[in-house]
Amino acid sequence: MPGNDDQNVQGFNPQNEAQINHMDLPDNDINQNSGARAGVGNNQNDPPGVVKPDNDVERDGIKIVPNADAGSSEIKKVAPQFPAVKNPDEVDLDTDERLNKLPEKVNVELGWRPLNPARNQQPKKEHFHELPTLVSAAADKDMDGILQLIQSVQKFIPGEKLFIYDLGLSVQNKRKLVSLCGVRLKDYMGGAFPDFFQKLENFHWRPLVIQSALSEFGHMTWINPTSRLINTLNALVEKSDKNGILLIGTEEVHSSNAVTSPAMLKYIPTDQKKFKVSSHITMSAMILHNRPEVQDSLMRPWMACAIEQECMAPTGSKWKCYFDFTGLEHAKCHRYDESALNLLLKNRFDYRNSDFYVNKNSYFDHFDTEVVPNPRRCKNPNDLQHIK
Repeated sequence: MPGNDDQNVQGFNPQNEAQINHMDLPDNDINQNSGARAGVGNNQNDPPGVVKPDNDVERDGIKIVPNADAGSSEIKKVAPQFPAVKNPDEVDLDTDERLNKLPEKVNVELGWRPLNPARNQQPKKEHFHELPTLVSAAADKDMDGILQLIQSVQKFIPGEKLFIYDLGLSVQNKRKLVSLCGVRLKDYMGGAFPDFFQKLENFHWRPLVIQSALSEFGHMTWINPTSRLINTLNALVEKSDKNGILLIGTEEVHSSNAVTSPAMLKYIPTDQKKFKVSSHITMSAMILHNRPEVQDSLMRPWMACAIEQECMAPTGSKWKCYFDFTGLEHAKCHRYDESALNLLLKNRFDYRNSDFYVNKNSYFDHFDTEVVPNPRRCKNPNDLQHIK
C-alpha cells in the first residue's frame, strides 16, 4: 500500500495488494454493466510499517539500510541460508532443521510461526458441506489451460472464486485474468527463496503455493492449471474430511519407483519393496484441510524437500521416461514434487492408495488444445491500468 515500505519486497507477501489491490473488487458482469470501472480495494491485513533504523539492521530475512540522502530506509531481501548436505550417501530429510532456516516472515506467511501465538488457537471453520477455496497458479505458458479452468468453474460452480497465484505473468495476462468473473490474483513469494525456485519446470514452487493458500484459507482445493472441471466437486468434500487429504488424479500402470529419482529416497526413506510395486498417482487436483496431522505428515516435509534442490530436483533429473516392460524398474525419469507427494502419502497411509486417492475421471479432464476458451468477463481490461 502507498506509504508502506514492505511493498518494495516484491513477491514476498502472498497477500501483498500493493500490486494486486483489485482482489476484493466486486464482480459485475461486464455484459450487464459495461460502463463500470474497477475500484481499488482496501487491505486491512497489511503488515505494519517498517521502523527506520540508524544503522543497517537484518531481521527475518530482510535487510533495512538507512538512506541518509532520501531520509528514508531502503529494504533489501537477504537470501536465506540453508543447511549444507554433508554426504549425499547419508542424508535424510531433517524437516525442522531445514524449515527453521527460512526467514521468520516466510514461516509466518506459511502459518508455521505466527507473530501472535494465539492466531493458531482460533479454530478454522470446518467445510463439511462447503467446497474448500479453489486455488491454482499460472505462468504465461499456462494461459490456454487456466482460461479453460476458469470457464469450467464458471459453468459447474457459478459464483465460486478461483485464486490464481502469479508465477510470472505478463501485465497483459494479469489484466486479462483479473477481468474475468470470480478470478482473484495472488502474489507468489518465490523471490524470497533460492534461485532454483524460479525454474518452474522443477516444481519447487507448487508445495510453496499450496502451503501459502492452506495457511490463509484453512481448507483448499488445489487444481492444476492444465486441468478443467467436468462436474461439481461436492461428493469429494466429505471424503476429504476423513483424513484431511484427498488426492484426485490417475493411478498409473507404472510404479512410483519407476518415475522417482533414487536420490530422492535418501531424503524421504520408505519401504522400497512396497514402493517398487505401488502404482504412481498423477495429480490433477487435491483437497486439503489444515490440521496438525496434515502439516506434520505432508506439508512440512514436502516443503522441506522443496527448499533442498537435491531432494526435489536431483542432479540429472528429466521428465522423459524409458519404461521397461514391467513398469516397475526406474525409468530414468523423475516427477519432482509429485514424486515426493507420492512418497509422503504412501508412507502415511502404509501404501493404501484408496485411503487418500480418488480417480479424476468423474470430476476433471485435461484441458483441450483444440478448444478456444471464452470465460465470462466482469471487468474491462482497459479499466485495470493500475495492475502492473
